[in-house]
Amino acid sequence: MLGPQVEILEGDARRTLRRRWPEPIDLLFLDGPGGLYVEVLAMLEPELADAAVIVADNAEAPGYRDYLTAQERFVSVPVGSRVEVTLFAS
Repeated sequence: MLGPQVEILEGDARRTLRRRWPEPIDLLFLDGPGGLYVEVLAMLEPELADAAVIVADNAEAPGYRDYLTAQERFVSVPVGSRVEVTLFAS
């Protein structure tokens, strides 16, 4: 059971995730409107733990892979044609 370790928030990520987190974020799963991936990731970058893992479903979302490759702090590997697994180094 992951209850105490995982918090699932439903709703518009631009609202539900806009806050200071008590602990750094270790795992971020992006799945939703792909046009928001870059905006949500940029918003949460200050909250990511060193070596945080980011998993994006539908990683072909507009601008997402370009955003990752443009910055040295992301190391990313595609998994299949739609999923991208990324390691964040602060």
